[in-house]
Amino acid sequence: MEADPYKFGLDVPEVVRRRRFVDEVEGEVGDMREELNSASSPPSRQNAGAIATLATDDRRDEESSGWNGYEMQYQQEIMHDQDEMLEGVSRTVVNLREQANVMNRELEEQTEMLGAVDGDVDRVEHKLKKGARDLNTFIRKNEGLFSFSGGIKVLRADMEYRYG
Repeated sequence: MEADPYKFGLDVPEVVRRRRFVDEVEGEVGDMREELNSASSPPSRQNAGAIATLATDDRRDEESSGWNGYEMQYQQEIMHDQDEMLEGVSRTVVNLREQANVMNRELEEQTEMLGAVDGDVDRVEHKLKKGARDLNTFIRKNEGLFSFSGGIKVLRADMEYRYG
């Protein structure tokens, strides 16, 4: 960890702080050993080994609990970041849903307007066809009746006959 602190997500001051902590703990363990060794009855070899093992285990537990604490904090930060991202995604989905609803309403209104325009186009088309038929009928009835000078007289006479 000391060789490459960035590999473990640490910076140099944190490594220095941890090194001091380990040194302090080792000093305390050394003091405890001295106290045990200077006690009235000297410990047996088996007891001395057990004490050394306990001291080593305590140091490992301290180191691992420090690491576990750091790991737990890191995991909590990751989960917090993920929660924030999920909230952002949720807000985006809500916005998209609202936009889809607005678009749906717009399309429904435009469908109604297109239906009305389609009906108007059908009515106008029917009127134009009827007007074209009437015009063609009029043209067929009056073909050959006109000369430029006499055509107007014939047309007037026809109109007077029909409309009085």
